[in-house]
Amino acid sequence: DGFQGLQNDFCTCVSKSTDLTKHYLDLYSRIYQSHSDMPKEEYTDKLNSLEKKMTTTTEPRKDVRKFGGLLYKMLKKYDTAIVHQDQRIGKNPPRPPSKDEL
Repeated sequence: DGFQGLQNDFCTCVSKSTDLTKHYLDLYSRIYQSHSDMPKEEYTDKLNSLEKKMTTTTEPRKDVRKFGGLLYKMLKKYDTAIVHQDQRIGKNPPRPPSKDEL
């Protein structure tokens, strides 16, 4: 299967009618909640500020790139949010536990 098979099994496609801003904000909220030590009030304020910025822009295509860039930064910072399926290039790197698993 490789990458394509894993993507089909574990990625969620969103329809064109989905509110993309809400989708990403929910995703970021789940990452903060499960993988950071940041208080809920603090990350909620951050996400509210981000939502305000993103919903006032007139260029949705740029927003999508910003969401993707922010997601990359978050996954780099909170790498416990990445769950490896099967082996990767002959290696199965140990994943540090999330704060929920501790």
